[in-house]
Amino acid sequence: MTNHLFELAGNRKTETVIPKSKKKWYQGKPVVSAAILILIVLGCLCAELIMTKDPAYMDLLNYNKAPDREFLFGTDTMGRDIFSMIWYGGRISILIGGLATVISTFIAVVVGAFSGVAPAWLDEIFLSIPTLLLIILLQAIMGDANILSLSFVIGVTSWTSIAKVVRTEVRQIRNSEYIIAARCMGAGFFRILWKHLVPNFFSSIMFMVVMNVRTAMISEATLS
Repeated sequence: MTNHLFELAGNRKTETVIPKSKKKWYQGKPVVSAAILILIVLGCLCAELIMTKDPAYMDLLNYNKAPDREFLFGTDTMGRDIFSMIWYGGRISILIGGLATVISTFIAVVVGAFSGVAPAWLDEIFLSIPTLLLIILLQAIMGDANILSLSFVIGVTSWTSIAKVVRTEVRQIRNSEYIIAARCMGAGFFRILWKHLVPNFFSSIMFMVVMNVRTAMISEATLS
């Protein structure tokens, strides 16, 4: 009986394991959309190299013109070349969106982390500021709209959504052993924030930071 079992085991066919093909670096990634986005951003940053006309020049002889070889996207009611205006305006929008996002992210990280370790009543005050009223007030104080004023106004009024995520993350990790150990060793709030808290919640807010650039560009078009 035992020999019969050994015989059966010996006659068993071994399965051939086919190694899986190595995955290409570009598979599962938005390569085409990323390439298009990079080209658009580079085109806006290097607008002078691809603009066909001066975007501010009003050619009254060619107003409301349809797209042709000279005016690739046509002209507006004042004779300005729309193709050149798009690339030049895109660079300004990207600059304002980037500056506003840097400002709003910094404020959101600091305020969100502070509200995460603060008493409940204090953190409710921080996260209940009316955004629209702030925008109107700050824009009225800043006066005429320019790149810096628009970036500042949008930046200091668009941080609440990121701050709420930071607050939630901080509340989850504020009682961790390494945070308590850092406090016992005399570390201050900002040292704990940049050394221990930010590395833990930075990945959670990256998507919102990128989306803030888009939101800031849309707000810039409205406020300007």
